[in-house]
Amino acid sequence: TVAGTLPSTCCDPALEWSVDGTVAYAATLGNSGGLRATVFRSTDNGQTWGNRIDVSSAASDKEWIHVDRSPTSPHRDNVYLTWHQGNVMF
Repeated sequence: TVAGTLPSTCCDPALEWSVDGTVAYAATLGNSGGLRATVFRSTDNGQTWGNRIDVSSAASDKEWIHVDRSPTSPHRDNVYLTWHQGNVMF
């Protein structure tokens, strides 16, 4: 389905969902003073997205997002994001 757009973003989108499927997360490169790894959150299947959260300082690439879905994990539903910045992985 066609849903909301992610403002001021560039490329490399990655999507993930909460364990119960009620929250969608989008990681992408945001373009504000350089390409930054950014995260958005939606609670209505992507029709609208919350405010952008920049998680890197600049010159980022290859972002990837993951939600811990392990039923026995004490960190279940935690959201993790990785990205490269200056050939270093964060």
